[in-house]
Amino acid sequence: MNDFFEITGYAQEGDLHIFSIKINSKHPVFEGHFPGNPVVPGVMSMMIVRQCAEKITKRETRFENISQCKYHNVIIPDGKTLTVKLSVDEALTLKGEISDNEGTPLLTIKGSLI
Repeated sequence: MNDFFEITGYAQEGDLHIFSIKINSKHPVFEGHFPGNPVVPGVMSMMIVRQCAEKITKRETRFENISQCKYHNVIIPDGKTLTVKLSVDEALTLKGEISDNEGTPLLTIKGSLI
């Protein structure tokens, strides 16, 4: 899964960490999800959030609890840059969003990591 997406940029504004990412549209997962009409699987979008959180925490994590996860739109691997905005506090409580290059939310998520 290491080549599913690439972090192409990073910035921090206070407690908010902002990642620019590109999804590898040639990744094998899209051969089955869905051929000719690829869509990022929900579990893979959550993996993106978790791996970006690991860049913030500088350690391996996993979700302990997901109190809210809402998919606003499908994520299409079309080569465009996506934005992942995350805040993770000392208790590893996470709040995040994935949005497209126009700022349209694709996923919002709240939870905790361990």
